[in-house]
Amino acid sequence: MNTTPSTRPLAVVTGASTGIGFELAKCCAENGFDLLIAADEPQIDDAAGRLRASGTAVEAVQADLATSEGVGKLYAAIRNRPVEALLANAGRGLGKGFLEQDFDAVKRVIDTNITGTIELLHKVARDMRSRGRGRILITGSIAGFMPGSYQAAYNGSKAFLDSFSFALRNELEDSGVTVTCLMPGATDTDFFERADMLDTKVGTMKKDDPAMVAKLGFEAMMKGSGDVVTGLKNKLQVAMAHVTPAPVLAKMHRKQAAPGTAHKPPKLTGTNADVAAGAIGGLAGGTAVSTLLLLTEAAGVDNASDMVRMQRRGAARLGMAHRPVGAAGTLAEEAIGHTGHMALSVALGAAYGASFKKSSLPPAVSGAAFGIAFFPIAYGVVGPLLGLTRNPAHERSMTMVRRAVVHGVFGIVTALVADRAARRLHAKARDKAAVRQAPSEHNAHGLDSQGPSANVTTAEPVAAWPGANSVPTSVPALLR
Repeated sequence: MNTTPSTRPLAVVTGASTGIGFELAKCCAENGFDLLIAADEPQIDDAAGRLRASGTAVEAVQADLATSEGVGKLYAAIRNRPVEALLANAGRGLGKGFLEQDFDAVKRVIDTNITGTIELLHKVARDMRSRGRGRILITGSIAGFMPGSYQAAYNGSKAFLDSFSFALRNELEDSGVTVTCLMPGATDTDFFERADMLDTKVGTMKKDDPAMVAKLGFEAMMKGSGDVVTGLKNKLQVAMAHVTPAPVLAKMHRKQAAPGTAHKPPKLTGTNADVAAGAIGGLAGGTAVSTLLLLTEAAGVDNASDMVRMQRRGAARLGMAHRPVGAAGTLAEEAIGHTGHMALSVALGAAYGASFKKSSLPPAVSGAAFGIAFFPIAYGVVGPLLGLTRNPAHERSMTMVRRAVVHGVFGIVTALVADRAARRLHAKARDKAAVRQAPSEHNAHGLDSQGPSANVTTAEPVAAWPGANSVPTSVPALLR
């Protein structure tokens, strides 16, 4: 073993075997620090080997920092060397409801995240203050800003660390020792697996890169900043937490961390026949409205409504014709627009059929609604905008923009109205069927007969328009 004293500054990093802690140790190694790293698992030796590959002097200590003995073991390994940077990153999570957790596991979270952390800080920060220099980075969390339903002990421990870091920073003001709090959000480490949270939404959602989190934390520590929240999304969450009532935050957290909330990709429940029906409906609707416009164009109808004339002009733009406003496109150019419109109608109808549920609008009807309703959008919005960008010198730009807005609104309203009407008819038909079945259902269940509206339970819920608890997938849902 080389006993020659090193002239490089020493950094102590806890929880350095994996995740953010290992990445923090890498940042220290890349910036000229020797390393003393610690964790409560044998993998700390593997981490040390990887860090030594860069030529950095690394000493690894396997110690349980949830205990005073473990903290003492790590502190003894410093051997009176001046610690230039202490990165207190060791932490532990725990999922499930508080009353379902084993209390020994709860206590271990608190002892690791709070007791062990501040005991080590108490020892090392005293030495730093006596020398008049040093940098401390405490890994808190944005979880400390919100009540952690189904992570109550963990969030509470991080709230303590977030608050503690600011208090200690103030106490050490003008001492030459800086304290920085690193507050990441959900990060892509093995934290959630160890906390038994892989069945939760937060455990399965996309997370931040630990290398990015560590880099921002290290840079903030070297600058002497008071805190750093990593990532725009996390910054927005913190800002919201400052103005949102605690009960609301707790409810929001529950949706993320409660067992069984893991994100599951939606299943396509439609059969091949549903997909085909949706595509055929889209083709039929698209063909009908396109044929109507082509017939009016071929007949030379000049007294058509202003809306139809604007749609014709949009068709010319969709065909990428270089003409001033008011000029009609050639048959070939308009054919391009009609073909694109029908292709869109078929695709949307087929997509609807793939996600079809028996309580929602029939795929063929929905596909036809797409074909009709998206016509003014295709010609009224896409067409004019293409015309505007292709040859703006020949266009009255403001007029075209206004028309695009009008047609867009018209198209969306048309889609909503068509879908609403079709679904109401569908629901009425099902209601009538349920009423006809009511007597036999009453007899089967031994219920008193009080007319067709009394105590009737249909075999499956009737889809209702706005205000219902569950709105099936439909045109408006896809528009959102």
